[in-house]
Amino acid sequence: MLSRFFQLPLRSLFIAILFIAQWHILFVRLDNDRIKNVIGSDGSGYYEYLPKTLIKKDYPFALPLLGNPKPAPKPEDIRSITGGPVNKYFFGEALALLPFFITADLLTQNLRPDMRDGYSSYYQISVSIAALFYLLIGLWMMDRLLKRMNYSREVINLLLLLVLLGTNLFYYAFQEPSMSHVYSFAFVAMFLDQLHLQLEQVRPYRWVILALLLSWIVLIRPVNGLIVLAVLPLSGSFKGLTQFVRSAFDRPLYVLLAFAMPILFIGIQSIFYYLQAGQWWVDSYGKEGFDFSKPEIINVLF
Repeated sequence: MLSRFFQLPLRSLFIAILFIAQWHILFVRLDNDRIKNVIGSDGSGYYEYLPKTLIKKDYPFALPLLGNPKPAPKPEDIRSITGGPVNKYFFGEALALLPFFITADLLTQNLRPDMRDGYSSYYQISVSIAALFYLLIGLWMMDRLLKRMNYSREVINLLLLLVLLGTNLFYYAFQEPSMSHVYSFAFVAMFLDQLHLQLEQVRPYRWVILALLLSWIVLIRPVNGLIVLAVLPLSGSFKGLTQFVRSAFDRPLYVLLAFAMPILFIGIQSIFYYLQAGQWWVDSYGKEGFDFSKPEIINVLF
């Protein structure tokens, strides 16, 4: 019976995951006591761009003291010009949530207009559904990639289950769906799938797709940008990597369009910083960061 399970087609696995997800969302995550806490912890910061921009609309558009130059503040001292802190999180996750937020907002306006605050029940449920959607997208992209790499159905199913249940992915997809983890997983999986396709057969338009996905990945969580290092193992050798890079410049128009993607994303983030702090760029994390010379692997795992 176990061997049959690992031979199931992907759609059967997805049906099983959806059944588990439905039970968890309805009876664990979205009961009356917990529904208000779907959007919480760091997830509140990632999500706050949506209600602040589309509902509250309280960014300070009139910037005071523009003619009075002041020394640049230290990162840890930066505050918004309304007195509150600058949102230190990037807007990438909020962009991924946008279709789900708009749906929840339309439902709220038509059914419960008195609860249109961006955090009432429809908004909370929409984030849970969004996390499930991106979880399935990520698993689907993994399946596509592994099939092209000629893994058997049994091995692919086992790997998908190990990623889902053997990492913290399940927890962050269902228990804390407003955190960035499941969205990072989905976009990284999409990027690796497209990267592998491009390595197999170069298509000029795919450079733009790769640049778009990589920009989005970084704007979900900056450290995610390390995924570009995957190009070497996927290319197989330094020679293959060199040929791959050279192929990018065969069609310069597409290269220019690809370079426009990070400029676009950084530009949008810059506008959000300006609306909050009156500065075009802010080191919003301050002293927070990674010290790669002192890894805490044991403390993280145990």
